[in-house]
Amino acid sequence: MEPFAQPPDTAAKDKKEVWPEMTARKTEKGYLTKSRYAYMTLREGIITRRYRPGSPMIITNLSKSLGVSETPVRDAIKMLISEGFVVSNDHVGAKVASPSLEDLKNMFEMLLSLQGIATRMAVYQDPAGLLEELEEILEKTKLYIHEQRHEEYGILNDRFHDSIESRCRNLELVSTINSYREKTGWVRSLFVLNPKRLEESFDEHVEIFGALKERKARAAEKILKKHLLISFNGYLDFLKKEKGYEGKEYEIDGSRWI
Repeated sequence: MEPFAQPPDTAAKDKKEVWPEMTARKTEKGYLTKSRYAYMTLREGIITRRYRPGSPMIITNLSKSLGVSETPVRDAIKMLISEGFVVSNDHVGAKVASPSLEDLKNMFEMLLSLQGIATRMAVYQDPAGLLEELEEILEKTKLYIHEQRHEEYGILNDRFHDSIESRCRNLELVSTINSYREKTGWVRSLFVLNPKRLEESFDEHVEIFGALKERKARAAEKILKKHLLISFNGYLDFLKKEKGYEGKEYEIDGSRWI
């Protein structure tokens, strides 16, 4: 397919809704196919709630807003359906998925356990290169917190955890974690919904870094799980207000998940 060139940074600032900062991979590649561009833009829009749960994904409208033909949008929607971000049926058409509270909890429990295992395993490997990489990420996150760049912080948050988990040397485990992270991507919108969470999250990352530096595997796993639970409970609080969900939040201290 014909490459779809990225706009310069200045254009991105002027047209934030059209050209959102999506992922680190976007800037590294320098260009995207039209289908990939449509997929990444729509996916990020769902995660950051530009497209709210239950809202229709009308191909003609999306095609105009993205500045591409309908074919790339159809391709993008198919990929989003396969990942669970969008649902479709013959009567209603495609719409943004609106997972139940039980669905979210089930997926999150899996992710929590798997990320904890990967973090513990990473400590048993040589962490020298990892620590240097994490320090660089932490320095960048300070800037994003200061400038309240919520979406970019969310991307660096993913990179922080990706860097740790990639050191576990278990490709199957990493692949499974990535799969569940895709399905729980909505949680990242918490950084937009609650800007205060940026600073809290950063402090928790520093704690995780400290445990890794001291090679305390169990401590690193425990701190990571507490960090994830706080984020997930924050997201549940938002959903309760928005949708009227009921139910207690996960307990952190003394929980069976820690």
